[in-house]
Amino acid sequence: MASEPTSGPITGLSGKVNVNSSDSTDCRRWNVRREADIKAYSSSSTSGWERTAKGVKRWSGSFELYLDQGEQDLGFDEGDLVDFIGYSAEAKTLTGAVRIASIEVGVDIEGAEFEGVTVNFTGHDDYALA
Repeated sequence: MASEPTSGPITGLSGKVNVNSSDSTDCRRWNVRREADIKAYSSSSTSGWERTAKGVKRWSGSFELYLDQGEQDLGFDEGDLVDFIGYSAEAKTLTGAVRIASIEVGVDIEGAEFEGVTVNFTGHDDYALA
């Protein structure tokens, strides 16, 4: 599905996280990184030198959410599979299912206020970029 290969991260300005087919929350920033496992091998034809082969491909990234002071429930938890929709400055939209890996909550110590939430994820299958 990802029709445009990229050597660096894909980033965006806003987006939505959909849980159970409804908008859970707006995000203020996101990024996606494409990766592949690199497998080392050697054989009689390599004269003892190591060579590499491309292995399993994957994508991962993070998004940052706004957090209201009274808001406790994000609508998802670690391990959940949710739909992510990200919008870029280049008027492109990235969509794909993601598995939530971790959730980090930032707190301003002096003001004792929540600053925001960063959610790290791993892609579930490929994504679409249009």
